[in-house]
Amino acid sequence: KILDDPRHNLRISFVMSLILGAVLWLKSDAPPYGWPINELNEASWGILLDIARAWRSGELPFWHGIAGGTSLYTSGFYPILHPLNFFALFLSDNHFFLFNLVGPYSLGFFLGCLLLREIFGLRWPAVFFGAFYYMGLAVGRFFLLANGPYYLWGVALFPGMVYAYYKLKEKNIVLACATVGVILAWQFS
Repeated sequence: KILDDPRHNLRISFVMSLILGAVLWLKSDAPPYGWPINELNEASWGILLDIARAWRSGELPFWHGIAGGTSLYTSGFYPILHPLNFFALFLSDNHFFLFNLVGPYSLGFFLGCLLLREIFGLRWPAVFFGAFYYMGLAVGRFFLLANGPYYLWGVALFPGMVYAYYKLKEKNIVLACATVGVILAWQFS
């Protein structure tokens, strides 16, 4: 049996991701997050604050240190490498930190829904549960990724790599592998 129209799956996944992102944004506590004293979480909070303040002040040199002696270039947060930091101009420090948590979580949920629905052919309740479960593993209390929000982009883009590979492998295996490589490069940037 052929699944629903892919545009229908795309719309449902997108709307559910927007709803999830809005609820997470509105119901989240103020940062920093962590339990009870967590050095890695505090460091990531400081790095994101320094980046937001550098964007607001317009001082974005390559080798000017941010937190812990890390430069904007070596941390991957230079404007060319991470253009989503543009939102630091409009968001407060707390909301910028929340954006760096909610954005990847919503994207991972969206891509997970598409993967589970179109590739694995699951029904919608199983799709939503699976996507929540996958992203929940990434931000669990005792998991490393919860302590460094910049790792979440890799977790969020992984379902996109698998989805792109399975969608494109029948047409052209070289194109499928190249697309996965582009997504992987975007993840590391």
